[in-house]
Amino acid sequence: MFGIEQTVKPDWSLFAQYGQGRTRVVNDPVSMIETITPVLTTTWRFGIHGNSVFENRDKLSLGLGTPVRIQQGKVRVTGVVGYNYESLGDDEYQAVPIVASEILNLSSPKNLSVNMNYLRPIGKNSVLSLNAGQILGSGFMIGAQFTWTQ
Repeated sequence: MFGIEQTVKPDWSLFAQYGQGRTRVVNDPVSMIETITPVLTTTWRFGIHGNSVFENRDKLSLGLGTPVRIQQGKVRVTGVVGYNYESLGDDEYQAVPIVASEILNLSSPKNLSVNMNYLRPIGKNSVLSLNAGQILGSGFMIGAQFTWTQ
């Protein structure tokens, strides 16, 4: 992950981050999943971050970016989809598995997310964190977290 942050006012800064990954898996001969091509992922985000926005020591950030996205990658999935029963004579049968295989493209859709995070110290040892965001084209998410340390 690569990122930069540039102060624009005493308690405000702009930030940008970019990340890229490549995963290559060594295939196990007994696995149902076999990688055909390496999996390539990317993510990016930019926004603005403020300190002491509404009160002393609080933090606010607004950002726009993408969740981690699989740019490319293919796997072959193989599994048993049924059985044929062959007669061995004398009313005995043997189950013979029917195996199927399919190649899957792992590329994920291009999503854009908008998010806001607010952190407010409560007392000496605790923080309240409020988060809201949306992956455009899907549902709105909101969350809160209270953290206390000794």
